[in-house]
Amino acid sequence: MTNKIIFSGDFVPDERIIKNPIFFSSLNEICDSRTIHITNLECPLTNQENRKWKTGPNLRAKPEMVLGLIRAGVDYACLANNHIKDYGTDGILDTIKYCNDSKIETLGAGITQEEAKKYIFIQSDSYNIAIVNYCEQEYNGKSKDSYGANLIDEISLFYDIISLKKKVNKIILVVHWGREMYSFPTPEQQRLARYIIDLGVDLIVGHHSHICGAYELYKNKTIIYSLGNFYFNEAGQDEAWYKGVLCQVEFLQNDFQIKIYPIKNTEEKLMIGEHTRLNDKENIHLVYASEDTVEAKWKNIVESNYKRQIENVLNFGRAKKFFYRFIAKKLQQTQVKRLLILRNQLRCRTHFEYLKSSLEKYFQEE
Repeated sequence: MTNKIIFSGDFVPDERIIKNPIFFSSLNEICDSRTIHITNLECPLTNQENRKWKTGPNLRAKPEMVLGLIRAGVDYACLANNHIKDYGTDGILDTIKYCNDSKIETLGAGITQEEAKKYIFIQSDSYNIAIVNYCEQEYNGKSKDSYGANLIDEISLFYDIISLKKKVNKIILVVHWGREMYSFPTPEQQRLARYIIDLGVDLIVGHHSHICGAYELYKNKTIIYSLGNFYFNEAGQDEAWYKGVLCQVEFLQNDFQIKIYPIKNTEEKLMIGEHTRLNDKENIHLVYASEDTVEAKWKNIVESNYKRQIENVLNFGRAKKFFYRFIAKKLQQTQVKRLLILRNQLRCRTHFEYLKSSLEKYFQEE
């Protein structure tokens, strides 16, 4: 039987680790034959050329890059993330096929709802565990020909978790969420995490930020907001991009024991440091997400960037700002009115649902 699980963050396999068969050899120091390794596969494994029209990069890896997952000892690949549909439904199909052909199970995305919501069932010496995988919606949701990623929302979570609690003793939720290059959760993200714990989840493990995130202990349950990158070799990134943590969950008689291992990607290999344990308020590798700190950090980032964020939404660059401010104040007032309409569309659930459905109809893809 399994005695422990290793969770790793965002993984984009490439030629470098294929050419170096000992790149992940350090994992042997903390893994044995009874260890399960669960990672987030941040890209489809596919040769498809028809990329999805979207904002942000379209990620993919060649199918032969599955060898990178094998060498890292990956047993399960989480697919619920913002890039799994970058090459459409065929990209999902290819990814599942190449993983399964290599004896790597997938969860978190699929052609059917049943496939996307599939969970890992693990039996330890003392209890049964379910591991589920969710993500936020970007360009990864339901379309005419596939269910896509397993998207997170409060209502679905309620029914999913209540159903699982009837089948197992413990639930671990793996989730792709939050803001990139930002260590802390947003206030809404923190409230959602605590809601998930209140539903009966015993541990939350997150990723997506691409840097080491924060953690908190809520009602004696652990929430790790982001593990950072496991392996994602991208030119031009700073040192934090190449660092992350592994979360080791060891099964004790009545509960989990959680250890955090710092990792760093070098040219030659993955380096793993000495483990630490999470305590109430302090860890040398992850920052603690107190409610006051989360609110203060979010307030600071909004105050620093809100104008740029609004300009991005309105396509309202410097030249246009000059024109509206000094030449056409009436048109500037029109922009303000549009922002008022947008704010109301977003904050009212019914308006938001109508706006979302209208956009989906407009693009004919979601």
